[in-house]
Amino acid sequence: MELLRNPEKESWGQIIQRPMQVNTGLQKAVENILSQVRVDGDQALKRLTQKFDGIDKVALCVKLDSQEPGLSEELKRAIQAAFHNIRN
Repeated sequence: MELLRNPEKESWGQIIQRPMQVNTGLQKAVENILSQVRVDGDQALKRLTQKFDGIDKVALCVKLDSQEPGLSEELKRAIQAAFHNIRN
């Protein structure tokens, strides 16, 4: 680490630059995961949860709090209707 004391103002921009880390392997892995979820949805989430977390039995659910601020009553009803349609 280099200690800088009272550097010239003109050099501040260069001093604060952070090195850019390029990790194409990580980016490709994330793109692959996102692609799997787009294509296979919940099944991909379950498969990936087992792969990465070692959890076999996964129940995916969304809890809609009736007191959730910011959700209109119309949206809440639409979500409930969708939930009902999916479950039946």
